[in-house]
This record gives sequence, C-alpha cells and structure tokens, in this order.
Amino acid sequence: MAATYLSRKGAQAVILNYRENPLAIQYELIEDSLITDATTDLERALIRKSKKMEMIA
Repeated sequence: MAATYLSRKGAQAVILNYRENPLAIQYELIEDSLITDATTDLERALIRKSKKMEMIA
C-alpha cells in the first residue's frame, strides 16, 4: 500500500485528495504517519466557521 510505503520512507502525514480514498484507507494512522482526507478536513472547517458565525449573529 502506498501510504505504508510513504510512512516507512519517513512521511509524517499522508493527505488523501478524493472522496473514494477514505473508503480504501480506514485508519487514522499507518505506522507513524497521520492519514487525513483533505475534503473531510475542509468540510469540518466550514462547519466550525458556520457555527461561529451563527453565534455572532
């Protein structure tokens, strides 16, 4: 698996780009590398921002 290879080569994190990737990689960590999905991270950030804006209004 590419994420395992990258981790063994010293990658601190692997950022997934497409919605299908989290279905194939269902771990938050592979060996010592963080696995994150950029789309999900963006969605979470937008939800947090939206909630902050609702509190201000």
